[in-house]
Amino acid sequence: MIWVFLLALLVRVVWGLAFDPHHIYWPDEKVYDETALGLATGQGFRASSYYSTPLWPMFLAVCYKLFGHSYVVVRLIQSLLGAAVCVLAASLAGRMFNRRVGLWAGLALALYPPLIYLAGVLYIENFYSFWLMLSTYLLVRLYHAPGVLGSVLTGVCLGLTALSRTVAFALVPVAGLVPLLAASLAWRRRLVLALVMWMSAAAVIAPWTARNWFAYDGHLVLLSTGGGLTLWRGNCPFSRGTAGDRYLGVADDYWRQVDDSPEAHAYIKGLRARIAGLDDAAADRVLGQEARRYMREHPLRCALLYGKKLLTLHAAFSPVVQSIQHISPRRLFVNATAYYPVLLLGVGGLLLHARRWRELLPLYLVWGLFAFSLPLLTTCTRFRLPTEPILIVFASAAAVALWERLAETRTVARWLGAVIVVGVALRLAWCGFLPNDFVWQDEREYDAIACNLLDRGAYSMDGTHPTAFRAPGQTLFLAAAYSLDRGLAGVRVWQSLLWGVAIWLSFRVAREMGASERASLWTAAAVAVYPVYVYAAGTLFPMTLFTVALLAGTLGLLRIYNGAGRSAVILAGTGMGVGTLTIPYLLPAALLAALWLGRRRWREALGVVALALVIVAPWPLRNWAVLGEPVMGTQQWLCFWYGNNPQATGFSGSKIRLEPAETVWAPYDAAFRTNEVAGERFLRDDALRYVREHPGHTAWLWARKAANLFRLWPETQTQNIYTTWVAKLAGALSFGPVLLLGLLGWWRGGLDRRRAAIIAIYFAVFTAVAAVTLSKDRYRMPLDVYLMIPAAMLVERWLLARRAGQG
Repeated sequence: MIWVFLLALLVRVVWGLAFDPHHIYWPDEKVYDETALGLATGQGFRASSYYSTPLWPMFLAVCYKLFGHSYVVVRLIQSLLGAAVCVLAASLAGRMFNRRVGLWAGLALALYPPLIYLAGVLYIENFYSFWLMLSTYLLVRLYHAPGVLGSVLTGVCLGLTALSRTVAFALVPVAGLVPLLAASLAWRRRLVLALVMWMSAAAVIAPWTARNWFAYDGHLVLLSTGGGLTLWRGNCPFSRGTAGDRYLGVADDYWRQVDDSPEAHAYIKGLRARIAGLDDAAADRVLGQEARRYMREHPLRCALLYGKKLLTLHAAFSPVVQSIQHISPRRLFVNATAYYPVLLLGVGGLLLHARRWRELLPLYLVWGLFAFSLPLLTTCTRFRLPTEPILIVFASAAAVALWERLAETRTVARWLGAVIVVGVALRLAWCGFLPNDFVWQDEREYDAIACNLLDRGAYSMDGTHPTAFRAPGQTLFLAAAYSLDRGLAGVRVWQSLLWGVAIWLSFRVAREMGASERASLWTAAAVAVYPVYVYAAGTLFPMTLFTVALLAGTLGLLRIYNGAGRSAVILAGTGMGVGTLTIPYLLPAALLAALWLGRRRWREALGVVALALVIVAPWPLRNWAVLGEPVMGTQQWLCFWYGNNPQATGFSGSKIRLEPAETVWAPYDAAFRTNEVAGERFLRDDALRYVREHPGHTAWLWARKAANLFRLWPETQTQNIYTTWVAKLAGALSFGPVLLLGLLGWWRGGLDRRRAAIIAIYFAVFTAVAAVTLSKDRYRMPLDVYLMIPAAMLVERWLLARRAGQG
């Protein structure tokens, strides 16, 4: 563990020294700094009752008394405490799991960016993390080796933790379950140990409670006030479940940013009258009563708020009211990249080891208490960080279990795991260099709808008028990602992780199509490094989600064809349904694929269609209710017009404008603003008229658009956005061989034509849609993986033939 400590210390010291030695940044830092200076200079504890938890200001005061008013010294000491947290968590992991888990947990914590950041600021969380982890370590020891001395030490440490941060006081009564559930002792002995622990904690806390009694005019303030205020902030008419709830107050006007209605003014006026003339402690009590009244009268809304606050707590980053402009997009991305894999692995570890809950009780107890009690109040990312070491312990346990399972399997499984890691890492590296901004109009529209869906509950681009212009698959995915972390950083991390799923699915699809393990692994490797797929992780285009959904649906269909049952039906139906909600013109391909399957297994084919329709049906039904027609979207006829008008060429895409303005744009815009379906009808009639009047040219145009779908070099084909020669070269060098080898592989690669018919259906439908409507090469790119499979099979066959010839 010494190496873990030294590594963690080195990283934190370097980070701490990078800060301005004479400057602190955040309001809370300044409050603690001023309180500590008052203590150090003999002026007493001058903080308000809201900031009256004493241990952190006292610690700072001791540092200032010994070393002067130096932020550098404090940051160095904080680095020592942060390194100690890593050692404590690693020791816990080694004790509760094994030495390898302990080492992985220690290294992960030593290099975990959010915890490294805490060592450089004067927030209480780094200090509080140390006491919380020490309490957890002592609770584990007490649970497995119960004794009076252990109870005393644990109680004292719990008391000090509560004196560090008031919310930790909730752990004191709950921690009594640890000795009470120690199965090796008689009940009387367990109860004695619990009482000893509680009394020890009370002995530490009581002097400060007594001080508060005299300082706050006879009010019983155990540690600090603010419980009532915080409960009200999280459960009042202005609460939104976001980190911004922390700034709500009765005295200021921040609430007006949420609701400036006469009813809101009347509510605040009445609340101000109730607390007028009261001191902080009494006012805090009134606000607590008001919050509890609101929770009783609005249980459903408070339950929804709880869910939103739970998501806010587990976001990678919470914006602050002052400004986050000085925080670079790259730093936000680093936070998201570090945290979301930890979250996924941590939850996996919690579930994986749930059967050992009794043995791991102290860890589950501490993490679960704060993970599920904090959302009752207000939340932000920072409040979660002190319990992050426990989550990382479970994440390390899950990662080690996965690693050991791979080590026990065949070599190809280990190679596939390495390919997935490389593919995800490559996308994360690419996304880390992208600006925190949109390039494409499509991205802005998906983003606008997702934000309005979260903020206003409206599927709308402008927040007022309902829309069906963008299909809901990608929008709902963005809304889910935004509910955790509003910004591009989090979405890009989730999309990079989704590509890890796509790489695995591509391997499985290749195997089901009859490819060998080696050819399937080559297919997965091609998906991992394919430039277009790497690029897709950084955009809000639906290519990522659609590729994963289509691969999942294809895998399910092929498994059904090869004899699988219900699970394959669920996978196929879900994949096809989600894919259709993401790119609606998948629907004819999905129906034809089911028809292909029905020739062999018609019952399962009906199941796939039924499940897909159940997933898809709510969307056209919503559009029927809102727009008057059960359409799948309101840009299909726009795309048809783009491909069939006097300006259209085989490669014009959406670069052309809706002109003449007087006869095309103005009528379309007027109709579209009234009802999107009406705008669609206008463009439909105009484009169909052109097709009827120019049948020969239209046929030639459709053929050129079909060919354009398979152009070797990528082209944006969008107004005011141009493709660089580097992108064209990379696209040509990657797609060219895939296309050539893929086509040859269909002919000479040993592909089972009956199973490969499903792939032919995809290409036929996508090509027909592109020919008739709008042709852009990016519409084809989700299908490139299905060319990689026969390409890999052909290369393998050629290598085997060459080896046999040499032999």
